[in-house]
Amino acid sequence: MPEKTRTVIAFVLMFLIIVLWSSYMSKRRPPPKKATTEIAKTKEKLSEVVEKIELVQKPIEEKEVEIETALYKAVFTNIGGELKSFKLKEYEGKRGEFVELIPDGEKTLNIKLLDGIDLRDYAFEVISEDSYLEFSLNLSEEEQIVKKFHFNDENYLITLILQFPKPYRYILEWESGLLSTEVNEKEDLRYFSSLFYKGNVVLKNGLKDIQKKKKVSHSGPGEWAATRTKYFIASIIPTNNKIEKLVAEKKGEKQIVLCSEFKPNGKSDTLNLYIGPIKYNELMSLNVGLEEIVDFGWRWIAWLSKAIFKLLKYMNRFVTNWGAIIIIFSTAMKLAFYPLTRKGTKSMRELSKLQPKMNEIKEKYKNDPKRMNREVLGLYKSHKVNPLGGCLPLLIQMPFFIALFSILRSMIELRKSVFVLWIKDLSIPDTLFAIGGFKIHILPLVMSILMIVQSRLTTTDPRQKMMSYIMPIMMLFIFWNFPSGLVLYWLTNNVLTIAEHYIIAKMED
Repeated sequence: MPEKTRTVIAFVLMFLIIVLWSSYMSKRRPPPKKATTEIAKTKEKLSEVVEKIELVQKPIEEKEVEIETALYKAVFTNIGGELKSFKLKEYEGKRGEFVELIPDGEKTLNIKLLDGIDLRDYAFEVISEDSYLEFSLNLSEEEQIVKKFHFNDENYLITLILQFPKPYRYILEWESGLLSTEVNEKEDLRYFSSLFYKGNVVLKNGLKDIQKKKKVSHSGPGEWAATRTKYFIASIIPTNNKIEKLVAEKKGEKQIVLCSEFKPNGKSDTLNLYIGPIKYNELMSLNVGLEEIVDFGWRWIAWLSKAIFKLLKYMNRFVTNWGAIIIIFSTAMKLAFYPLTRKGTKSMRELSKLQPKMNEIKEKYKNDPKRMNREVLGLYKSHKVNPLGGCLPLLIQMPFFIALFSILRSMIELRKSVFVLWIKDLSIPDTLFAIGGFKIHILPLVMSILMIVQSRLTTTDPRQKMMSYIMPIMMLFIFWNFPSGLVLYWLTNNVLTIAEHYIIAKMED
């Protein structure tokens, strides 16, 4: 089932449960074919360089070059002048090691000529310095193809300069895909996708879609192309050219191969490569629209999600524990909505008092529905009661929950973020132990138990006893595999709601 469909179903179920619960507690072109003449012209232009490339002997010995900055460790190989390892020093992998983004035994950033001649198996000469790496392939004494990489300590941006003996049409491949980095690989794979930025719009194809179609292509001109996981991305961003076409293909069961095609653009092309975490502020600083890949939910709610995200990041300046930030934010939200909640609770209680008279009207005018509706509306008006007053606070608060849900489910700041005790990662469920392979998550259990306790303290009608168990159980299933940071928010909200009901009841009495 697609991620958006699952999300929609979850929200619909949660909204229905929340509304019922509160009421109960108050009483988401195939590419054009190239003309034969165009292909013939291209082959004619490339014939000379192809003949020269075929004279180059394949290497006997591989040479590796390691580049280390403050943020990552990269390993390049002279075979094809490609990248074969990229480890992020600020992020932990599944077993506590540095996160590795390149699958074992793979390499990437190959150059391929359009008629099928690629350079992946040819020996490049290497020149290496601290922040500079050059690979060159001699075609003759005077002609060569050069790949220059420039690195820096400040960010994850790598500058790649390609030099050719004459203008050529070529493909730059990210042929390794990206490695799954999360313990919950199934959840990680849901985010695997290819991305193509064209006309201020991100064209996205998920892993399942690419697996089904085998190959997906988009025509340009495009500003950048990328492949992502849940928390990390590898992107190709040309600076003096445009991507003419992007082809995304499946590789094995878990990798997505990107082939970015470029038209001739002089003898040199400059591209930026961003290989690193999906951090909104860092992506936005690149000023190329790469921050658009951050999932802030549906378009109509994205503005609110961004506002809440900025607020949470601001709070992080003063509070380093993200679990504590979630609790503080939940409390602030509850206080902000308290007057509205109190008014809604009062309206529902007054509506409950009118129930006997409403029953009398319904019985008296049961054969005259129009008259019955007029009498009921008159009853509401005479007692100044709004029948929707109890639902209004929930309707207003729901966008905030949806926005927070969109943020907390894929926010990299929560990845490996420790809260307290057994909660070592707020981005995944809080597993305390397992029984026969079945993982036990404590926060959803506590949340559901609190809902049951709350109902037993407030239920007076024996006929509603079953509902006091059904609703908490449904919420338990909905929240069971949610990130613990999100469940922590809802649990805190439940605790505060109990206190809120208690305070309102005392004030009413």
